[in-house]
Amino acid sequence: MNPSIRESFSEFWASNISKLGIVFLTVLVVVSIYTVTTLPLDFGVKYWYNPTYWVDYPKAAQPEWINLFLPEKLMKHVELSATKATGIKPYDDRFIKYYNVSYNHEYSQFPKFITLKISNLVFYDRNSPPIVRFYVTRPDGRTV
Repeated sequence: MNPSIRESFSEFWASNISKLGIVFLTVLVVVSIYTVTTLPLDFGVKYWYNPTYWVDYPKAAQPEWINLFLPEKLMKHVELSATKATGIKPYDDRFIKYYNVSYNHEYSQFPKFITLKISNLVFYDRNSPPIVRFYVTRPDGRTV
């Protein structure tokens, strides 16, 4: 090895910051190799660049791991679903189906955004479309 290269390398390796930089670079290379070898090839197109995948997730929400560093915990993104009706009552020539979902809000902040997503809604008659009513019962007992 050339003496000037050897001297440069020993000077570089003598600093703790350069050792830390080599450790970070090694971790970055290992994570990159792991990512390329384990994730499917269409991962970027299927998830990261697919707006339909992200439509139900709030854009401005901070990641959950930020709560590790905060004294007052921020709200988490919550998805609730009801697939089976909790009650069915006949009404004229139709049926009324009731779906109940419970959520215990344990945070000091109020929710900034609520989305109601309804899927598999069936229209049996064009002249009488289904009617959807959404009620929220607050902690003080009032129903909105």
